[in-house]
Amino acid sequence: MVTRWWPTSPLFRSMARRLRRRPRSGSAKAGVFVPLDDGLQAEVAVVMAACPDLADEENDRSVSDPFVVALAKHTNGTVVTGEKPRKSPNGRRKIPDACAELHVPCLNWFDFLTEIG
Repeated sequence: MVTRWWPTSPLFRSMARRLRRRPRSGSAKAGVFVPLDDGLQAEVAVVMAACPDLADEENDRSVSDPFVVALAKHTNGTVVTGEKPRKSPNGRRKIPDACAELHVPCLNWFDFLTEIG
């Protein structure tokens, strides 16, 4: 069962707060953030519907994982991550698991560096 999380859930509110805190144009993080447009929001909803356990609202570190996968799906990009797939089929999904389920290319850092030469 998928619970309704968009846009009233704590997960969405947490990410919305982060996205509002945009860096100034002269800062080191300028240009890192992507606008949260309607297409990207729709992709996040698809990711969360397919992988509801990807984001752990209790663990602040994984709340952006659905957005990472959705952005790659939305832009036909590739996710590069240091995460490894879950060890147990009953464990919480990780980024590589969600990418595999949604047919989004996903590389670990070694494979990424090998690919770019």
